[in-house]
Amino acid sequence: MQTFCNDLKAKIDPASYIFLLLLVGADFTFVVIHFLYKFTHNMECSLFCLTTDRGYAEIFQYIKYFWIVILLIYILRKTKNTSYISWILVFAFFFCDDAFQLHTKIGYYLIRNSQINPPFHLRLLDIGEFVYFIISGAVLMGLIVWAYIRGGQIFKKISIDVLMLVLVIVFFGVFLDIFHVAFRLNGVWLSIIEDTGEMIVSSLILWYVYVLSVNKGVFHLNLPIMFRKLFSRNNP
Repeated sequence: MQTFCNDLKAKIDPASYIFLLLLVGADFTFVVIHFLYKFTHNMECSLFCLTTDRGYAEIFQYIKYFWIVILLIYILRKTKNTSYISWILVFAFFFCDDAFQLHTKIGYYLIRNSQINPPFHLRLLDIGEFVYFIISGAVLMGLIVWAYIRGGQIFKKISIDVLMLVLVIVFFGVFLDIFHVAFRLNGVWLSIIEDTGEMIVSSLILWYVYVLSVNKGVFHLNLPIMFRKLFSRNNP
């Protein structure tokens, strides 16, 4: 474990941790402000809420996805590796979906004439949005797999790292949200968990891509091995 950590730290400029601290600090600041608004009602502007469409926290998410796309374009130019186009399209999709509420608009279009009786406590719109995410996810995953097959060893390792983080975002942003609605769980707390999780993981991805850009595309964390070592029972 010590060797692994030493190898990992050797690849990361210590100054980059300041950037990560700023990102996560901003995320938690939005969470604190949300609590102040929801539980003290001292703030009149609902834009402070994490769950408000186009609120301050959500706009910060747009900015992070936009920065990720810009950094990936920079990495593409530096490495001349066209496989990075796949990840550029993935995060451009995340940005457009969030900024223009595509999941709501297209989800409604998909179910507007449907006679389906949704199970549990789901709405027809929830079903439409879920179908939209399944179709979009299949297309994007196909694109990533195609790029992965064509990419070199470094790109493959980077893609595994980024994919693991993206799947965590999907868990918080899609599956946990549907689970929340379907079973009518505690709305306030689960919504905070959903949004906080998505914000922190997107900050981690931005930091990862930033470090990757500084290293001109020759950096990776090797997250599968990291998690295996961290959670190994034989870990001292």
